[in-house]
Amino acid sequence: MSTSVEADSSWPGLSSLGDDECQRKIAERSSRVAKLPEEDRQAELHRMILAEYELDGPQLLNFTRCRLLGWLAMSNEDASTIARGYDAVFNNLSGESAMRRTTVVQTVVRDFTPEQIEALHGLIPSTTAAIPAIRPLATVPKAAITPEPAKPKPSWRFWQR
Repeated sequence: MSTSVEADSSWPGLSSLGDDECQRKIAERSSRVAKLPEEDRQAELHRMILAEYELDGPQLLNFTRCRLLGWLAMSNEDASTIARGYDAVFNNLSGESAMRRTTVVQTVVRDFTPEQIEALHGLIPSTTAAIPAIRPLATVPKAAITPEPAKPKPSWRFWQR
């Protein structure tokens, strides 16, 4: 990759679309990029990532949510290729950029379903490792949900109240 990479402004421009359209366009473009030769794919992803992370906080959160949902709509092979490409690009960016990525992804994924979180664990384990896939309450044993009643303190221990 060259020392001066120009951001691809068309990539974050997808954030101006409605959520469903944005996710669809992200999935389409990511699938096309996944089919590029490795060197071309890395260069394209680098331009896309630079532009994506120029978005302000709320826009970046929304775009990341759409991107991750778009990846989940792709074939596993293409989504894995793109996710590995994102990892490779971020390995060559600053630690601050990588930390921002992790923070944004972990913030966004909190609102995902347990199934979506599990699928993302398979795609981006290094970024989602700290996010537990929440089990639905129906599968949690009742004893784990019901707290034990507090034991009253003897009245003669008035100083411990």
